[in-house]
Amino acid sequence: MSLVYVYQKICAQFNLKSKILQPGVLTSGCILLRTGEPIVFSNKRYITCGISSAIPHEIQLALWRMIDNLRASTDVEVDYLQIFRLSIQNGKQKIIHRQEEPVYCNEILVAFIWNPVENAKIFVIDDGEHSTMMLAEEY
Repeated sequence: MSLVYVYQKICAQFNLKSKILQPGVLTSGCILLRTGEPIVFSNKRYITCGISSAIPHEIQLALWRMIDNLRASTDVEVDYLQIFRLSIQNGKQKIIHRQEEPVYCNEILVAFIWNPVENAKIFVIDDGEHSTMMLAEEY
């Protein structure tokens, strides 16, 4: 199963538009608001060794896509810290996406198209220069 196929399946599952400019390349650069302020999570993206070894690539892409979807399709101000909890519920991958300021929470269940993750807490942090996805225990 190719990465492009899996990405398209994830987009279909989340009812998102699928657009791949280059397979395996995540967004980078800086998108500006009308006021000239940079949008968080629009810079270069990195993952830690823990994420690379413990979280399937397809789930990593899904988490980045959930952040992109929050930025693009809601009026909620996106915080520099995004928190994800992964578990299994009723035979599906459960992903809880939240932030603390302002409060935001989204919970989804996804049919398995990859290896499920039983119990993980993931932080995605934007420090202004770059965004980093890491396991909570790596913080």
